[in-house]
Amino acid sequence: MERDKYCYWSIGGYNPKEEMHWIWKGGELHVGDKIEIEFAEFDEATPPVLKKPHSCPNSQEKDDSPENWQFKLKTYQKLKKVLEDEGLI
Repeated sequence: MERDKYCYWSIGGYNPKEEMHWIWKGGELHVGDKIEIEFAEFDEATPPVLKKPHSCPNSQEKDDSPENWQFKLKTYQKLKKVLEDEGLI
């Protein structure tokens, strides 16, 4: 099975008052990299490096074509096999 060539991490959140996604740092991951996460409580966040407007898919613009369903089915089957091979399901 072919997997994506690149993997990235980022830290972000959603600010409902502004309806914006806030994104802090991120970067490319490589095989063998380790990530350590520490949760902390604070009163104010540092400014994000990027803000993106929130957007939801328009339910009126559905693509119910047979080709789209075939693509979704193949994607599902690939992901299911990955999880089965790794003993997660």
